[in-house]
Amino acid sequence: MLDSRAWWLTGADSPIISSASALADLAIIIEVQKTQIQDFEGIPGTVLKQYSGTGPATLHIDPLPTGQKMLGATVICSGSEDWKLTIEQLDPGWAGSSCSLQCGSSMRFPLEDPAKGTTVTVDVASDANVWVTVFSTG
Repeated sequence: MLDSRAWWLTGADSPIISSASALADLAIIIEVQKTQIQDFEGIPGTVLKQYSGTGPATLHIDPLPTGQKMLGATVICSGSEDWKLTIEQLDPGWAGSSCSLQCGSSMRFPLEDPAKGTTVTVDVASDANVWVTVFSTG
């Protein structure tokens, strides 16, 4: 289910990761995620934090840079389970989908107080590999 305040970019015509051996090259995945946010709906993104690992993850995000009002994330994960990303605030922003190595999902949400730090939680199966790039936009 998708939060109505999220905007999505999904994979292109070709897979992001074309083979299992590419999983070992974290740099490829991170670069793909950076590319996805370079021009998110015509608005360049600023990378705030990147995470790669297994299982659920909680990322602490500092206040957004001056002039930035939206917090976004790009998620790629392995496994057959779903993922869900939640941004902590009074009215939490969230999005989710099935794990996929064939396409990445990007979303962004307005923050109630961009000058205040927040927490991003990514829920995935404990054995799933997940790559997350958190970014901000104006």
